[in-house]
Amino acid sequence: MAMNIPAIFGFIGLLVGCRADKLVSLAISQDRARPGLLTSERLFARLNVDNEDVKVVIDTRSPCTILIWKMWYETKMKGDCDKLIFKCYECNPASCKEGPVWTVPAFDGKPMFVFEHSGTFAFGNLTAAGIEFALTESCRCRPQASLGLSPPLMHLAPFRPLVYQLLAQPRSERLIESSAFSLHLKAGENPTGELILGGEDQSKFKGGLKFVIIVHKEDQSIIISGYNVGDTSQDPIMLSVTSHLNMVDSFLQLPIDRKKEIIGLLTTQGKKPLAIAEQYGFLRISCGTFLLKGSELETVPLKIQPASYTIRLSTKMCILRIEFRDDGTWSLGLPALIGFYHLYDWDRSRIGSAEVK
Repeated sequence: MAMNIPAIFGFIGLLVGCRADKLVSLAISQDRARPGLLTSERLFARLNVDNEDVKVVIDTRSPCTILIWKMWYETKMKGDCDKLIFKCYECNPASCKEGPVWTVPAFDGKPMFVFEHSGTFAFGNLTAAGIEFALTESCRCRPQASLGLSPPLMHLAPFRPLVYQLLAQPRSERLIESSAFSLHLKAGENPTGELILGGEDQSKFKGGLKFVIIVHKEDQSIIISGYNVGDTSQDPIMLSVTSHLNMVDSFLQLPIDRKKEIIGLLTTQGKKPLAIAEQYGFLRISCGTFLLKGSELETVPLKIQPASYTIRLSTKMCILRIEFRDDGTWSLGLPALIGFYHLYDWDRSRIGSAEVK
């Protein structure tokens, strides 16, 4: 029976979980990059770079750490860094020595033009010098700052993710001993958690990690092998599609050709009939469970609770964080992290998942 598989796989995950003695932790929280815009919910961390405090979006799909260059934003864009949620990085001296300009995609796919810079990153009392990052030289998008955590990607060379740079420090100066990192976020109205660089903290999750294979390392894709909607005691609807655990996506993204089926199931498969309301393209529905293909062709359940994918607009109205796409996309965005602990182990082509404590 399918229900027995996660228990067996959980035992395997307990044996092969990735640990590390040296860990670096950063507090993370959910916030809106643009106040008032529902689709701009992002996962943020605070960084201190060269004694300057900035705020960055956690980006598991890109290796690029990008900060907003103060001179560009305030001089050329006539903006005010103090009013940006990201803040800005000011070079010292103020005019950075610009090198080659590279084109990298923004969250919405529009081009950003950046150049390389380096500085000292502080993590509490710990520091790492000579860390390379990018500064925005110009942009055909809204300014944004991000912390790149994907594996190195050929089309985005020469940028390297922060964890790989920390691991490349001289042995006596290394803050971590593994390129793996973890994200966890507690459920609640204002979810908070940690980014843990260097491995996992077993005190933060329940039981053992259950691992999912990364089938394409270049785009970090995984396989969804089925899903339940509403009553999870029913047999899942089976399929085999590539997907991503993409923390930059504010919503769960599902193919529009599944919309009628999912809405139909929601009205009949819950503990009681559910009224579905659609307004401005948003829905209110019950919880869903997606089954992810594991490392031994087992299935790993990822149960996304209603509180994790709803946005409260008022005391009576909530908006569902699900977007139906006409391009066939399956993307398990930020709602798939809330209430969970994820371990990203790129070097072993796997992602571990467990319920957060």
